[in-house]
Amino acid sequence: EADPAKAMAWARRAAEAGIASSMTRIGMLHHNALGVPRDPAEAARWWRRGAEAGDADGAAMLGAALVLGQGVTRDPEQGLVWLLRAQAGGSALCAPFFPAARAALGQEAQDRAARLAAEPLPSETLSPLGRGFQREPSTISPARPCHDRRHGGPYRPRQDLARPGADGPRDGPAA
Repeated sequence: EADPAKAMAWARRAAEAGIASSMTRIGMLHHNALGVPRDPAEAARWWRRGAEAGDADGAAMLGAALVLGQGVTRDPEQGLVWLLRAQAGGSALCAPFFPAARAALGQEAQDRAARLAAEPLPSETLSPLGRGFQREPSTISPARPCHDRRHGGPYRPRQDLARPGADGPRDGPAA
């Protein structure tokens, strides 16, 4: 049986060791209120750490949070930057958030975001164990999402993240 408190403890140990995907997982635990109280701001902080360490799914979730203003100040342009980095890294989690990001921005801002997304992250923010967006493609593919049982459980992004202002109960485990 799944033990969210134990999952959080192991994820924290892995995150402290520099494993970027664990940083993203901690964000998901805070976002979905699994073993900890629901805290969108704390989720966004962990997604930023994971994204800056090179995790494509962390970049997708940080981008979504920025586009929608959940847990962070709304910033569609920076959100699009992170969504584009996530897409380049192979994350399937970013796709649902592109329409909202692009709808909130003019063409000039979209072009600026694309230029920023193509720039490498500063080397000091990359985890020694992470690949970084600019080094090589992620091994994450749409056919094999990161949040499957091999990675600790069926954690998926909350569906209400796609609906600005929604704050309903957390989704149950995926089938």
